[in-house]
Amino acid sequence: MPRQRQATCQIRCIGFTYIGVLALVAILALVGTAAVRVGLQAHRRLAEQALLQIGAEFSDALGRYAAVTPRGASDAPKSLEELLLDPRFPGTVRHLRRIYNDPLTGSKRWGLVFSEDGEQLVGVYSLARGTPIRAAGFDERFAGFNAQAAYSAWVFTRPAGAGARDGTRAHGLVSGATVRVDNPVADAPAETEQEVPDNTLIVRRRVRP
Repeated sequence: MPRQRQATCQIRCIGFTYIGVLALVAILALVGTAAVRVGLQAHRRLAEQALLQIGAEFSDALGRYAAVTPRGASDAPKSLEELLLDPRFPGTVRHLRRIYNDPLTGSKRWGLVFSEDGEQLVGVYSLARGTPIRAAGFDERFAGFNAQAAYSAWVFTRPAGAGARDGTRAHGLVSGATVRVDNPVADAPAETEQEVPDNTLIVRRRVRP
């Protein structure tokens, strides 16, 4: 009998130890999952900040394109490529250094917003899915991005007042696409060699006034 009791006790102890190990593994898995989730969220926040910086580059480039418009010419490009090499001038005139990768998707593909006639490029937005983490605290020029439910609502247009007319109002962009600055000043267009982008950029979305 004592041996049977001892064996039974050993079996129970082994069982309790096994359950304890399983519980410990489960706790470690939960902690690991939470850490990964926090890490991904931190990475997404950094990517969103990078998107705002790159979007500002696109916005400024559209503003520079409009600001130096020759008399009788269109004050908005037909494509992103025209920001790299402005076809309205005989020489090499650039308003954008290069077509950046979207920090959220890692791709050079961007959503493009065109005027109703499809001839003028008036805005650029990310093709990333999901809801932005950041919902407030934007600079004044991006005030329309507050509380937006999709990255597609973060449309980067040229600064209001740039060029012959206010591009935001003239082209009737959707809520969240308004870009405003006080007394915008356009830099002189750069005269450097063109950087050739990839050929998968066009995702059209037209807007009505």
